[in-house]
Amino acid sequence: MCTSDEESLFEAGPGPRHPQTSQQTTPANATSKPPKHAKAKPVPEDDKQPAAEIKFQGSASIPLTGANIRHALTYAALFLNERKERFKILMLNPEAEILRQKSMVKRAQRLVFFGADSDGATAKSIALAMEYAQSNTGVPLVEVWLNKAALECFSEEHIKYLKAVSEHNNDIVFTAPGLQVVAVPLSYTFVDCACRLETEDEKAHDFEHAVDMLDAIVEKLNGKPVLVRNIEKWCTEFGKQMPSDRILGRVNGRYEDVRHRKGIYL
Repeated sequence: MCTSDEESLFEAGPGPRHPQTSQQTTPANATSKPPKHAKAKPVPEDDKQPAAEIKFQGSASIPLTGANIRHALTYAALFLNERKERFKILMLNPEAEILRQKSMVKRAQRLVFFGADSDGATAKSIALAMEYAQSNTGVPLVEVWLNKAALECFSEEHIKYLKAVSEHNNDIVFTAPGLQVVAVPLSYTFVDCACRLETEDEKAHDFEHAVDMLDAIVEKLNGKPVLVRNIEKWCTEFGKQMPSDRILGRVNGRYEDVRHRKGIYL
């Protein structure tokens, strides 16, 4: 297991726990200005390609694009920073890649952050920060923040290991005073999606996400294809069943169609 000498994940700094937050809700189409000392900026509308809509309190919808998520997280960080609290949390892919790219086109259907006890002071502080961010931006973080349903299949030991690996990699996709978001390894998401393909556990977007994660991994390898032995290593590391050659061939075939280069050495 990887270890790190960094400050422990999810450790809160000193400060009052429950300040009063603004109860005013901004219409979902609007962006409100943060205090002068904040650096948040309204996110422009994307006129070129509409994104999938996610409803917010029955009003007009705001898509979970990378730019919109980042805009809202800036407010969450501002809230925590003013309380003199500091948190580092983990975010699953492929949503973390959408956030990293700051895209106004690509969108997430859900956000999965974890690392805090849902009944602890950390989770309560983060929940208040998300409410503050949503009320100021209309971006629907409250409905998707700390999505526990996606983590039900994870054992406590599994989550602890993912925390350790992610902390060691320290792949930061968002940082601001008060809040830092670190991505779970791309390799984990790739094998997690690939090993479910053609099984009863396959999810609607597993094939698409496997191809997207393969692309992100190849980019990090400067365009070099992934070796099968590395995929085997990842499966062992994360306790996943190794996908068959046929499934890897399907993923690689789609990747070649899209990117016009090999993604996996088969």
